[in-house]
Amino acid sequence: MTSITSFGQRGPRRDWAGGDLVASALGGALHVTGEADDPPVRLAGRQACVTASLVAAAGTLIALRHAARTGRGQRVDVSLLEAVVSATHICGIGKWHDDGIVPRRNGTGLFASAPSGTYRCRDGLVYLMVNRPRHWQVLAAWIREVTGMDGACDPLFEGPSSRRIPYRDLIDTYVGELTSRFTVDEVYHEGQRRHLAFTPVQTAAEVVRDVHLAARGFFVAVDQRDGGRLAHAGCALSVLGDAVGDASRRAAGRRGWRGARRRRTPRVVPSATAGARRVRRGAGIRGVAANAVRSAGSACSSSRSRWRARGSGASWLPAARR
Repeated sequence: MTSITSFGQRGPRRDWAGGDLVASALGGALHVTGEADDPPVRLAGRQACVTASLVAAAGTLIALRHAARTGRGQRVDVSLLEAVVSATHICGIGKWHDDGIVPRRNGTGLFASAPSGTYRCRDGLVYLMVNRPRHWQVLAAWIREVTGMDGACDPLFEGPSSRRIPYRDLIDTYVGELTSRFTVDEVYHEGQRRHLAFTPVQTAAEVVRDVHLAARGFFVAVDQRDGGRLAHAGCALSVLGDAVGDASRRAAGRRGWRGARRRRTPRVVPSATAGARRVRRGAGIRGVAANAVRSAGSACSSSRSRWRARGSGASWLPAARR
């Protein structure tokens, strides 16, 4: 059994009411989100719930694996609060535990990475994160090449990102001067060519026109009561054939069909005790996981096949290489 609650099944707060915002506040995520001189702000979406759901999915698969090997079930106890604390390790309490540093808010920038954040171009915004020493050397050389600012190549800034954090504002000035001379598309492609982690910050209109999402049929048209149709975000899960069957066929091609037929078929069978369902020992976990994925994806696939996706064109293209 897997449960997701605000504070978990044990501890003095186990019966307290909570939710995404409460977990984000108590877990330290809000403390490091927002501008330095403004109050903390909540994360976009329901990130505490999303993180906890991923933890729950992983825990459930581990428990199923344990049941497949031992025949005994387990209780998976997931806390929203603990999920947030674990996910904010690099910019939250973990930074204090590891390095004795109290994290602060840095706007769009990452606490442990300098430079990082959004930078304005002639026609929009790009996001950049530089962490490795070599990446900074490449970026600094590009800044000097375009702007003539020799200070960007000062040895003081070389090395790990931690050496540049005290000079974040100055470095942001250097980067901003570079990006302001180009369009988003130019910064993105040239940055990718130089193996720098630049990416466009798309507007809502640009997301709707995204050529990659259109090619995957992500947006679906939904009928409305007034007879019209409205484009709507589809399901983020795509099921591409029978993963277990495909793997078995590939394995069979390597060792022959006779060996493949001798393998036991993964399945779930009723337990002989407690009226629960368990995975028979030796049956394997892949069949269980694949069946769960196929079931979850069937609804998304059916809705996607029912409606034709809208959207065409794009203002930029994905990078050809990393």
